[in-house]
Amino acid sequence: MKKMMFGAAALIVILITGMTGLLSAAFHLDDISDQEYRISLNEAAAIAKKEIKKHNISSIHFAVEKELDNPTNATYEYQFFCEGQVIAVNPSTGKATVRNHTEKTAEPLFDIEKTEEFKQPQVAMKEAVSYYGKKAKVKEWAIVVKDERPYYQVQLIDGKQTQQVWISA
Repeated sequence: MKKMMFGAAALIVILITGMTGLLSAAFHLDDISDQEYRISLNEAAAIAKKEIKKHNISSIHFAVEKELDNPTNATYEYQFFCEGQVIAVNPSTGKATVRNHTEKTAEPLFDIEKTEEFKQPQVAMKEAVSYYGKKAKVKEWAIVVKDERPYYQVQLIDGKQTQQVWISA
């Protein structure tokens, strides 16, 4: 009888723990700093290069599409911004989608082939997390040119605050 009671209590604890874990995952995006994807940044750049006419881009983002109501980690994508369009590359399948981009920005351009020279995103994310401690989670990142040098612009969630860190690419 004691074994059955102990087993039932253990099962209840496991079920409650599992339910609360599932609930918290549904409302918050997970940390993307350590995730490995089938399609690397260099492979995504090669896919995007086939879709654009010019090889100059203003930035590369790894983020969730802005129009989605319920984003999950599966909705992250590489986004290559160039004149008038955004090329989105799925990091799991490698499928490219071209969207119109009407916002005009005065960001400096860089050659898409230079992404081969950049450090891997996971290395930059680990650097960014080290600034705020292990509890900080990476929300999204972008590669932009600032003062004629490429940088990773990393958005972190530290508790309830959003922080921004610049890491040399």
